[in-house]
Amino acid sequence: MRLVTVIRIFCCHFCSSTTLWHSASRTQPLLIVYSDSFCTMAPMKAMKAAAMKAMKAMKAGAVMTKGGLAEALASETGLKKSECSKILDSIALVGAKEVKSTGKFVLPGLCMIKTRQKAATKAGKRNMFGKEVVVKAKPASTVVKAFCVSALKKSI
Repeated sequence: MRLVTVIRIFCCHFCSSTTLWHSASRTQPLLIVYSDSFCTMAPMKAMKAAAMKAMKAMKAGAVMTKGGLAEALASETGLKKSECSKILDSIALVGAKEVKSTGKFVLPGLCMIKTRQKAATKAGKRNMFGKEVVVKAKPASTVVKAFCVSALKKSI
């Protein structure tokens, strides 16, 4: 596939006589199209192909469920699967309680869960994509966010 480029040239009576499509009376722009043989693929097509490949790779691997995680923990630690499932439930409860009270909870080597205050927004009119939209007022709210810790980033 070749990338095609369009060049706009304004021609007037001051042009040299060697210019292509020259006409002394022509004052409107001319379009000259040439192809660049060095390009093999348009940039947007390449980006779309890479994105689709990444999405297919994500769909191929099945996500581990709570039961699968409990089974993996049971095989690693020698505990029963039901006990590991109860441990996971208690970790979730403790994490939720800590995030609510202190605003931060860290699972060592995995992730950090934080709360963040979102400011209130005023009602009014805003321009969105060239159109004026009426926006309702929203109260301040607390948002929960999770961040990957650096040990996990380094391992991947």
